[in-house]
Amino acid sequence: MAWRPAEPSDDDAIARMCLALNAEDPGDTPVAGEQVHRTLEVLRGEPARGKTVVAEIDGQAVGYALLISFWSNELGGEVCIVDELYIVPAFRRRGLAGQLLDSLRDSAELWPATAVAIGLEVSPGNTTARRLFIRHGFVGANTAMHLRRRPHVEEAT
Repeated sequence: MAWRPAEPSDDDAIARMCLALNAEDPGDTPVAGEQVHRTLEVLRGEPARGKTVVAEIDGQAVGYALLISFWSNELGGEVCIVDELYIVPAFRRRGLAGQLLDSLRDSAELWPATAVAIGLEVSPGNTTARRLFIRHGFVGANTAMHLRRRPHVEEAT
């Protein structure tokens, strides 16, 4: 199992997973498939805004995350916002979400090393996700949580 940058051939699977996420944990505004495709198009065409990554097992996309760039004056640099994170139910509890969070925190494999923190939002009622995020070092109240990124060896010297 591995996380990798999304490719155009993943778009339909990502759109299906996004609609499933919104059915499971609806936000204030419903999301349509066309909107998901537009987001993927924008991120692909304007990589400074962010990127989409996919969890793949045996050639099948079983999860996705939208990683969005945000500049924080308070934190003094770029923050990687995990805007959406979804794992297909049959593939949950295998460590995929934790693997993504650890990779974002500890390496520059999926996101540049310049990020000073990782941020995310979680619905107040989504206690399973909240426990996962806390277990991986995220702190915060209400819906916003963040994690300071560990400096790389090269950066610390």
